[in-house]
Formats: sequence, structure tokens, C-alpha cells
Amino acid sequence: SPILSLDVSEELDMVATAHANGNVCVYSMDGDDHWVDGAIWNPFSASSSHARSVAFVARGTSDDNESNGTDSPSTWAIVAGGGNGELWMQEIRPSHILPSPQSAFDNGNGNDDDDTQSPAPLFQPNSIQQIKPSHQGPVLSLAARPTGGILVSAGHDGMLRVTQLWSKGGPNDSDGPTTATATPRALYGLGGYKVWIGNVCIDAEGKRLLSDGRDDVVVVHDFSKEDESEEL
Repeated sequence: SPILSLDVSEELDMVATAHANGNVCVYSMDGDDHWVDGAIWNPFSASSSHARSVAFVARGTSDDNESNGTDSPSTWAIVAGGGNGELWMQEIRPSHILPSPQSAFDNGNGNDDDDTQSPAPLFQPNSIQQIKPSHQGPVLSLAARPTGGILVSAGHDGMLRVTQLWSKGGPNDSDGPTTATATPRALYGLGGYKVWIGNVCIDAEGKRLLSDGRDDVVVVHDFSKEDESEEL
């Protein structure tokens, strides 16, 4: 099926692709075998929509990094945006991303070693969630902030939606700890584009949001300044 979008995670050495038949597939860039077991997901099977966009999102809090003893977040998710405006997420199993020395590997003759266990499936069981509200048109582009589990979605409806996938302790608790499981919460909706949005991206510092919202114009929302946005 045609690939409509892809995202690359250098931290995970993985590539995710979104397909016209609704599938989201994940491939490894590490080693010769690029296929990841159990890494096909179709969140749009009920609606028969195509998967229009895809992104890796890292929870990326300092507490999360300390818990696994590495500099990399242990909690990740894959988000898919559909041609019907829907957004779906599924968490990735940390043990698959950061394998322990006991993880199984092929011994070179097509069989797993007898004294090892098979790798766990990539996706966390029972972690599929719909992110609301949906867009009123295809989700054309997704971008993730480097840390904090923040996702920005751009729709054909001319809206940028900012969502926190792992929300704080409660709906009114802005200072509480992030929860262990994903509880998506809508933060902002940025509208007013005269022409539908084509792409959206976030800079490396996670402070500037860029989108091509009008003909030959790039709109920059700069959250590091008092002035909210500017045009280039």
C-alpha cells in the first residue's frame, strides 16, 4: 500500500510509516533485519480511513530517564493521524526499545537460543487510545516536542492542535507529576489559517512551532518570546 507519511526516531533507531490502507508499520534501522516483530497497527480499520500522518512521541521527563538509568526516555508512543480527522495513539514497550541482556536474539541459523526468551511485542497491550477532539479534515502533519510528551497535529481544517499525551496528576493539577499511563489532554487549538495547513514542525529546543498555513508564507509561533507569532 502507498506510503503517505513517515517519521524517523534517531533515539530508537526506528522508522514508522503511514499507509493508504490504514496501516502503521515500524521498521528498525539497527542491524540487517529491519522488520520489527508485531509492528503493524491499523487504528482506522473500523472507519476504513487511510493513515495520513505518523509520529513518535517521547514522554521524556527527567524522572522517567532516571527510572531506567539511561539518558533516553523509557516511555514512548506512536501517534497516527487519519484521513477522517481522527488521531490515535499506542504506547511502545520500553523493554523492546531498550532491551536487557536477557533479550533473545537469533543465533544465526534461524532459531532462537534455547536459554533466552523471545522479545516482547513492540506495542504495549491495551494502550490504544483516541486523542480528542478530532480534526474536521485529514490530519496532514504531526510533530512532537523533544521532551514532555507534547504532540502538535495539523489538519486540513486549518487548525493546529496541541495535546499532552501524558497529562499531569489531574485535570486541574498543572503542577502534579505526569501519570504512568497515557491520558491525552488537549492544551491549545490554533486556528485562523486562510488556506489549509500543509506541514508543521517543532524546533530542537521545543519552543518554536512552524507551519505553512498560507500560500508562500511560513507562520512561526515563538513561545520563547512575549510576542506569540510572526510571519516569514
